[in-house]
Amino acid sequence: LDRVKILAPLKDQEKVELAKGLHEMVFSKHDCIFQQGEKGDYFYILTSGSVSVIQDQKEVAQLQATTFEAQYFGEKALLTNDPRTATIKVTSETAAALIVDKQTFDMLLGPLEELQARGKRGSTPVQKVRPGTAGESKQGGKILRKELKKLGLLGCGGFGSVEMVEHVRTQETYAMKQLSKGYIVKSGMQQSVISEKDVQLMCNSPFIVQLYETYNGDQ
Repeated sequence: LDRVKILAPLKDQEKVELAKGLHEMVFSKHDCIFQQGEKGDYFYILTSGSVSVIQDQKEVAQLQATTFEAQYFGEKALLTNDPRTATIKVTSETAAALIVDKQTFDMLLGPLEELQARGKRGSTPVQKVRPGTAGESKQGGKILRKELKKLGLLGCGGFGSVEMVEHVRTQETYAMKQLSKGYIVKSGMQQSVISEKDVQLMCNSPFIVQLYETYNGDQ
């Protein structure tokens, strides 16, 4: 990470924290890592192999992983939600990259633009983004409770029930979990419920159920 220029404003301990949040992805030749015009979600640090940078269907650069200089791409994903300005394709037989998304970065260290303004030697505190805040800004407010129509009961558990509901405007279907406030308070499980919500808001994977909205009612 010391060789990644965009991360130069990070203090040593911040780099340690970031390293814990990085995940490795492996690609094969001709794989398209992302395309020009797509929404930018992840930042990539190339650790092995080579990739081609293509803009408007023309190759403008080749990036090769070396031990002397860290090659990276997709860095705007850590700063803005602007669409990708280039397409990245793998040109070597295999390639590997360490990746992190903006939501995880902001929760671990705080917004990159604020870290850049502070600098490595600065002392101005940078506020980390709470898990609930990050997830709610990403998803919250798009699906109103009054726009959901009950389709049927999916199941019941110790704390409540799960119903299948339909969003009347989009016809998308969702599973809505309903918890009994009184039973949760009686069992002393308030913090566990909040922690469960925060963990679900942090998850961003096609293999994990996505939390889209949370609602609050009398019961």
